Amino acid sequence: MSNKRKQYIVKKDFQHSHIMEGLLIIFITINLIIAAGYLFLDSAADFQRLKLIIVTSIAGIEILALLIVFRYKLIVSNRIAGPLFVLERYLVAMKQGDLSFTMRLREKDHFHEVKDQLNDTVSTLREQIKLAQQTCDALAPHITHSPEAEQQYQQLKTTLAHFKLDSADKTANSGTPDNDNQKT
Repeated sequence: MSNKRKQYIVKKDFQHSHIMEGLLIIFITINLIIAAGYLFLDSAADFQRLKLIIVTSIAGIEILALLIVFRYKLIVSNRIAGPLFVLERYLVAMKQGDLSFTMRLREKDHFHEVKDQLNDTVSTLREQIKLAQQTCDALAPHITHSPEAEQQYQQLKTTLAHFKLDSADKTANSGTPDNDNQKT
């Protein structure tokens, strides 16, 4: 079975904006280089001086363009990497049974759809586990004196107690998502 991707555009708005940003940067850089060449073409008297001026201006524009592109892409990449960092922390918290969080992102960050899906999923899990805990508590008086049933009941209760469903369930848990929520 081939792992080749058949559909390259999977998040249309996200991908188109990044493609257009890259193309715009290239277009502006090329136009600046051409403009600098024409600007110095009229003022240079001899050919050697013209070559030096053109090479110097192209190098200067390229260095400036690299600095601008670096700064711009650093900001843009943070809007991608920041949410991935936060998502990773929340997934680790979920693995440890912590469902007491609501994931938040900065307004200009990417992956708001993923954040919304994660929050909906966690909310559903929270509700289902609360229902299971209530059902378990309701069964307690009905457990017969069977050691096996009592053992299974205790195992179920211990398993359900592993999950943190509300902020109030937490105790001194520095490093969990809510303590440093959205500092990325």
